Amino acid sequence: MIPRGGQRRWSPVGGRLIDKAISLIALLANPELHHEKTILVNGFLKLEHEGNCLYLHKEDYEQGLSKNAILVEVTGDIEEELTALDLRYVMLVGIFDAHNKGHFDSCSGAIKNISRAESTLTRAEFEKQQDRYTDRNLQNLGLGPYRLNPKDK
Repeated sequence: MIPRGGQRRWSPVGGRLIDKAISLIALLANPELHHEKTILVNGFLKLEHEGNCLYLHKEDYEQGLSKNAILVEVTGDIEEELTALDLRYVMLVGIFDAHNKGHFDSCSGAIKNISRAESTLTRAEFEKQQDRYTDRNLQNLGLGPYRLNPKDK
């Protein structure tokens, strides 16, 4: 969560201060407001020749709606991580460039100097993770999966 009042937040991975955690919709609607700011953004990642893009939705990629995407500048530092995340929904931290629109101005800006790239969880993955966490906590408390009261034998 980004603090109020224009404060910047420390990114635990990549060690970069984040100006804004922003939706891709807000970024596409007002690119100049976020130019040269360090952002955290989510979207569907597709890596291909002259078209490394972060799309709003998987369907935007499938339909070739590149204006619903920002260019992803892949550098050696993060290339391996990004390659592993191709065709997945991801979270990226980097600097937004409103003026770089890619090959033939096909995109609506670019994210560069990426310091963090992670896959985001699907709803099913998230719920499964939460279930494991809850079960593990109950076991650590000496409570089995069915005994919610320690006095129950």
